[in-house]
Amino acid sequence: HIDELTDIAKGISRANSSEALDKISKELARQDLMFDSYFSAHMNEFADNSSIMTAVAKYKENRSAVDEKFTARSTYVTAVKAVGEASSCIDKADSLYAKLFKQAQRYSMAKQSSKLLEKVKAKEQMAFAKIQAKYDAAASTAGTIPELENEFLDLEEKFTNISAISCLQ
Repeated sequence: HIDELTDIAKGISRANSSEALDKISKELARQDLMFDSYFSAHMNEFADNSSIMTAVAKYKENRSAVDEKFTARSTYVTAVKAVGEASSCIDKADSLYAKLFKQAQRYSMAKQSSKLLEKVKAKEQMAFAKIQAKYDAAASTAGTIPELENEFLDLEEKFTNISAISCLQ
């Protein structure tokens, strides 16, 4: 079981998606079930054998280390995904804001255009709310991953620029 646990630990390092981590989580659960079932069935035999109890303790120690590694990798994958989604959303916002600005300019020149301007404002508010949510998700996880610091600082600057022109601010 220790060799299988070592193989699973190697897989954690290579996992780059939530799906891959879910697969590993299921494999760990299967491993735990097998170990717990076997240990429970033979507990009385093992209790008198110090070398087996030492091996069990080592397995549990290794299993704990794998849990820590899994949690760290899961946090990393979540943060990378959140920063990527926020960056993509903010990058797309440039063209959306340019389009909305042109519409607002055009509508402001027309008589009785307040309803049209309100629609433009509502579109901008919805867009900014989406951007804000993506940015907040990235901010909540990116701070825990030093490798994402530079990318997040760039994202933060772009978000600040969009915030400055948003009608929600």
